[in-house]
Amino acid sequence: VSCIPSSTDCVISDGKGNAFYATNVSTSATPSWTAWSGPGVSPSKAIACPTTKLCAMAAGEKGKAGIYYATKLGGAWTLGYAHSSLNPWDAVSCASISLCVAGEEDERWIAYSTKPASTAWKERSAGGGSGTITGVDCISGSFCAAVDTTGHVHVSSTGAEGTWTETEIDGTTALTGIACTSTTACLAADSKGNI
Repeated sequence: VSCIPSSTDCVISDGKGNAFYATNVSTSATPSWTAWSGPGVSPSKAIACPTTKLCAMAAGEKGKAGIYYATKLGGAWTLGYAHSSLNPWDAVSCASISLCVAGEEDERWIAYSTKPASTAWKERSAGGGSGTITGVDCISGSFCAAVDTTGHVHVSSTGAEGTWTETEIDGTTALTGIACTSTTACLAADSKGNI
């Protein structure tokens, strides 16, 4: 799920590679959800929409996977990036329309773009080791955090192209998601239900 900051717009993706969006999400009334056809590959692993003018979706199984983008809610999906190995992308986060970062399954690699509504994506390592990147949260153009299946948190405070440092949180348990409220406060979830 991805909700656009300071709005009532939210988007949800599903295991069939499709999405649903609502423009009236609140805590006091049931929102109206609209079906949104996906890019034609499944499953959807993650979705990120920093504005109504950009949504990025990590979707597809090995051999058919990619990072797709749409430039309006309900709009057509276009393939932005697919690694040569076509490994699935398990996570995606967009700080704005000028930065999206995705985490790749089977390797500790990220893909990033400062023009995510295009094919202008680059790839790089998010640190040593062999864990899969399972969650990413970018809260600005200069701060991103990611987690992996070997219990490590990876942080870059100099942007996606900058240096990523890693810290072991729990080497025996996979981390599955991360959310940051500032550059000094993040919450990570693990596969056993701990925070």
